[in-house]
Amino acid sequence: MTVRRNTAAPFYSLVPAAQALSRRLRFLLPQVSDGVGPASTLQTTFLLTNLSTKPASVSLSLTQADGSPFTVTIPGLDDNSNFAPAFPLGASVFLAADGSTAMLTTGWP
Repeated sequence: MTVRRNTAAPFYSLVPAAQALSRRLRFLLPQVSDGVGPASTLQTTFLLTNLSTKPASVSLSLTQADGSPFTVTIPGLDDNSNFAPAFPLGASVFLAADGSTAMLTTGWP
């Protein structure tokens, strides 16, 4: 599931959970945002939950509208456009862009 929030006018985007036995799923999200806009700061938070009894491998790739890498800062991880967090069995992982991109930028995961 992913949740996107705008601090000035709250907006949330959600992707439904998959079955515990699912394999090789791919979710495409319509848009992500990060940075300081004219009225507020936008940031995107991804909440990933491993429902299985085995560790999962997950990758998250962010791109801008033109297909180039969309680099964001996620505290605790390097600034990047590709992330592969450790994902133990039965755990949830939050990946939250910190909204520090100099200009408001939107892209696609």
